[in-house]
Amino acid sequence: MKTSVAIACTGLGHINRGYESFSLQLANALFEYDEIDVTLFGGSKISCQVVYKKVWCIKRHSSAARLLALIFRKNGYLIEQFSFSLVLWFWLLRKRPAVLIYSDFLLGVYLWHIRKIVGPKYKLLFSNGAPNWPPFSRMDHVHQLLPHYFSGAVQSGVPPSFMTVIPYGIKYVNFPYGLNKMTLRQTLNLPLNKKIIISVGAINNSHKRMSYVVDEFASIRGFDNYFLILLGEMGVESKEVTSYAEIKLNADDFLITSVAADKVSSYLYAADFFILASLHEGLPRVLPEALGCGLMPIVHDYIVTRETLGEYGIYKDLTRNNQLIEAIAEIESRNIESSVISSHARNTFDWAVLKDKYYNMIQKLADA
Repeated sequence: MKTSVAIACTGLGHINRGYESFSLQLANALFEYDEIDVTLFGGSKISCQVVYKKVWCIKRHSSAARLLALIFRKNGYLIEQFSFSLVLWFWLLRKRPAVLIYSDFLLGVYLWHIRKIVGPKYKLLFSNGAPNWPPFSRMDHVHQLLPHYFSGAVQSGVPPSFMTVIPYGIKYVNFPYGLNKMTLRQTLNLPLNKKIIISVGAINNSHKRMSYVVDEFASIRGFDNYFLILLGEMGVESKEVTSYAEIKLNADDFLITSVAADKVSSYLYAADFFILASLHEGLPRVLPEALGCGLMPIVHDYIVTRETLGEYGIYKDLTRNNQLIEAIAEIESRNIESSVISSHARNTFDWAVLKDKYYNMIQKLADA
């Protein structure tokens, strides 16, 4: 008998975050197992190889969400999660999955209360990508992405058996043999005669600190030889970042844009250097994605980046100035072949390496 598994992510189809790409890729990985019947649930229409159900919800950036958020003194994200959970419940009554996997903490809280009051019975498997810290009282199992989060939770009293540590799986793009950066840059309409520095993440200052990246880029002596790309989801802070870049930089020296998740790898592969300026993360999927494209990420020095990248990261205090130019010099002095970096990434994060671990985690929870 097959194990029925549901994967729910409200932002699928209208938000480009790590949660969305992880949910879709996990569903595709589980689809390969005859023992699992997987259904993917999201808030907008998408095309994929697995069974997919669009769940009506009030989308977080819609005028309706903004109005309700104003009335109830909440935010649009909470409105989206709540409306999605109520409609999803009707699908769960029909599907009755053994395990429901989710990354949005609020969604799990709502589904836990719905299950407690009216059912149906399903095991809640929380993929802790934010991350959230204990107590973990509104789920049945926690998927931790790094040993740091596992050990921290154990120290707070969470039983080790309540958690499983598996890094994010990544679907790596196999670019055509012989494809070089110049050819790809021509396709993407990027400069051919400059070194490209890229940062990927939500275009904001509160978390991804994109204006810091702009400042660091502007401080490079002779930056006319470089080109900056800020690539990511646009939000309420994006206009501020764009305006700041327009003041600090020449118009032909930077690009700020958003692309579909499956296009990000092309920009990473076309770049020479990658920087992520955020000071705290769960396990940002873009780090192993950058590694897979042969880039050695420039990151803030803390336990999460250390555990994610190991010897293949450039660790700096990104609260200070002039760190980018120092990091670029370090990368050039180390001169590690991009193929070595890419091979490490694929041997560590590729779904082919990790999918059995996810399968075992899910089956163990379903059988508990």
